[in-house]
Amino acid sequence: MLTFIFLLAFQGFSGGVAGYITNKYAVDMLFKEYTPLKLGGVIKKKKEKFIEEISELVERDIINADTLRSEMPNINTYIKQMAQTFFEKQLSNSLGNTKIAEIDGFSESILKSEEFIRNNLNILLPELIDGLMRNVDLQDILSEKQISKVINSCYELLICEFENADAVNGFISDLYKENSNITLADIFSKEVQKKLTDNIIECVENIFNNDILSDEKSCKMFLDNMLSNINVDATLVKLQDSIGSRDINHFITETQQEEVISRLFIKITEFINSSEGKDLILKITNEIVSIGKNIDFTIYEILPKEMKKSLTNFIKIAIPKVMPYILEWISSNKSSLDEMIESAIDEAIQDIDESIKKLIISKVRNALMGDVSSKNNIVNKIISYINNNFDDESSDKIVTSIIDYLKDTKVKNIVESLEKYNLATSDDVAEIITKVFAAHGKNTLRILIKSQFSKKVNEIAKLDLLKLFNTKLKPMLYESIFKNKTRLCKNINTLIAQFINSKSDEIFHKKLSELFKDKSVFSLSNKFSIWANNLLRKNKDTYSEKLEEVILSNVKKLKIGDILSNYNVNILEYIVDNSVSIYREAVDKYKNYQIKELVNKGFNKDQLSNILINKGYPALISKLPSLLNGNIKKIAKNSLSKYDEDEICDIVQDFMGSQLKPLSVFGAVLGTVVGIIYQLIFPNSIGLYGFPSNMFNGLLSLGVMAFIGYITNVVALWMIFHPYKENKIISKIPFFKKFALGYIPAHKNEFAIGMAKLIDEELLNKEEINKSFNSHKDNMSSVLTTLVKNNNYQILVDFARSKKNDFVKYIYKIILKYCNSSSDLSEGITNRLKESKFDNFIKESYIQNGIPKIISSISNSKSSLTKFIENKISSNYKIGDVISE
Repeated sequence: MLTFIFLLAFQGFSGGVAGYITNKYAVDMLFKEYTPLKLGGVIKKKKEKFIEEISELVERDIINADTLRSEMPNINTYIKQMAQTFFEKQLSNSLGNTKIAEIDGFSESILKSEEFIRNNLNILLPELIDGLMRNVDLQDILSEKQISKVINSCYELLICEFENADAVNGFISDLYKENSNITLADIFSKEVQKKLTDNIIECVENIFNNDILSDEKSCKMFLDNMLSNINVDATLVKLQDSIGSRDINHFITETQQEEVISRLFIKITEFINSSEGKDLILKITNEIVSIGKNIDFTIYEILPKEMKKSLTNFIKIAIPKVMPYILEWISSNKSSLDEMIESAIDEAIQDIDESIKKLIISKVRNALMGDVSSKNNIVNKIISYINNNFDDESSDKIVTSIIDYLKDTKVKNIVESLEKYNLATSDDVAEIITKVFAAHGKNTLRILIKSQFSKKVNEIAKLDLLKLFNTKLKPMLYESIFKNKTRLCKNINTLIAQFINSKSDEIFHKKLSELFKDKSVFSLSNKFSIWANNLLRKNKDTYSEKLEEVILSNVKKLKIGDILSNYNVNILEYIVDNSVSIYREAVDKYKNYQIKELVNKGFNKDQLSNILINKGYPALISKLPSLLNGNIKKIAKNSLSKYDEDEICDIVQDFMGSQLKPLSVFGAVLGTVVGIIYQLIFPNSIGLYGFPSNMFNGLLSLGVMAFIGYITNVVALWMIFHPYKENKIISKIPFFKKFALGYIPAHKNEFAIGMAKLIDEELLNKEEINKSFNSHKDNMSSVLTTLVKNNNYQILVDFARSKKNDFVKYIYKIILKYCNSSSDLSEGITNRLKESKFDNFIKESYIQNGIPKIISSISNSKSSLTKFIENKISSNYKIGDVISE
């Protein structure tokens, strides 16, 4: 057992030694040659290829545009330090104490600059001034405080003018005389006329709707006052007398009378023909019959004297007209008449006194003359006789007989006779009334109505309109008005609108001379100046405030161009001259400054660093690929080419030797593992004293050792870089957790430091870079100078054009800075304006040419004044807002 353990340890040790030695020599042979066979020295033998590949590696994978771009923000601190160094040292060293005036050609440059300013201002300012005049409002220049001061000054001037009574009187008088023939319609537009009329209508309507008709008490009080003021009692008395003394025909025309008759006839006819009407007529007929049976007087005894004559005349007129109806009635009642004739014959026989005669006649009648009337057609013969023999004489006889009968026969006897002989029953009478009214009712109504309408009103009724109005109509009027308030308001509003519109139209079209007489105008002009002066002084605050509101509202509408359009040339000359003067003053002020002072005054290190960082940095980033392409490789190659083979091997060994030492350790570990495995598989391969037991075992041992040497190199090299990511399973095994991550990934920081040291000290050292720049300094300067001078400095022109927007923005910021109200330039312009006279802006020629325009404007001021008054009338101002108590 001890022998086995010993051999196992021995075989493992042998494998470890073999793995270590083979790996160590493999690494050393990268850098060294072993004489006399010249084995190894790979880097030394392939120096040129090694330099080429490592230079390309540095440019491709280590120092390129992408890797540098991520590191560029870290150089901002160095840029700021560079800007600080420039201003603190380099600027002073380069410029010294040189003053601006000491620069060559300074005077000539000033003159040319002045000419440049003048020429360009004359080109650019007209458009600028025109733009300002179009877009700048007067309110942008005048503050409310300034406007208030102007208003106060003008207000005081206005008061002083009103104190001059003669001037005011003359002005009002002349104004009236010049405009006495115009109308208010000429002054106020239709829109304002309508607005004024509508306002009056609205006020009156509000009084009616909100005050008078707001409640019953107010309404009654208003009506009582109105009736009292118009003296309605006297009016009613006069109306009553006037109406009572007139015929009814005065109020109703013939056409209206006929219309009344027609409507009344239609209504009565409809009623008579209705069941209710028929019942009523029958009832009335029965009542009349009943009354007639109790009348023990003749008709003529009942009627007054006038009616007797009328009845007689009526019978005379009616008999000829009713004869056809009588004949028709006789024909329709033939059987009744036959019976009546037979009864009359029998009654005559009975009245004979002599009994024998009476008996004989009775027998003869019964034997020979029974039903004599019907057999002999007596009724028809009567009808035929009447038709053939009815004339005026017959008519008179009938009329006389009827009248005598009516005069001699009592009413009750007539009624009894009619009932006895069944000649006129209630139904018959009702039917006759219906037919007669249908035929002659309209004419009858016409006669009755016309006879009544021909009378005076007082004959028909006694009028007391005053009592009727106070007791009946007035309470009804109160109640009706309040109940129908809404509709009444609407009607009243319509009447009010019609009345005011008609009157306003009349007033607006009257001449001023008709509305205001000369005497009243003269009286007004005498008092106006005193009144206006006192009013203006007393209400200065109120009127000034209103005036300020009006002016401010108009100032907001005014454009500078509308005011200064005639003075463009003078304004341009003024601005150019003063700009040149300000330029000269600035030159005189700064010409004795040192250049570095002036630079420091307008430019500082922060601005320079900002330009370099914000402008240079993006440009550098965009140019990195073209700047680095091939140059990094060239510098690295030049740096390595100066060394011989041994020096390159030393440099590489210094960097890689320490990094490749783990290969030997890995080789020893792997060799030990393989040796132990070999001993376990072939336990009898080693004899006594540690030598192979036979030839086969010897060859096998040699093969195993060779395999150990090979496999340890391969696996060790693989484990230097692998695995790239940590193996989580192996990392949990105590001994093997060190192999869970490749050596270089596990020690990447140390490897990166070594690589950086190699690049910094050997491949891209600053001496070599500086040397490269210095060697090309003159050439670069010459190339840059030539590049700038080509095509008459075209590159600078192109640069300026490309940066035009930036230049404009920068100049605009400077202009804003100097245009600030607190800047020296603004103060200088303000002081110069204060000292300038008006004739610098407004020449005498403009005044002379402007006088006719001013006079024309004054003569045409009517439209402006009209517009002003229209606006005030149309506005929401109240009189109390303008004229205080």
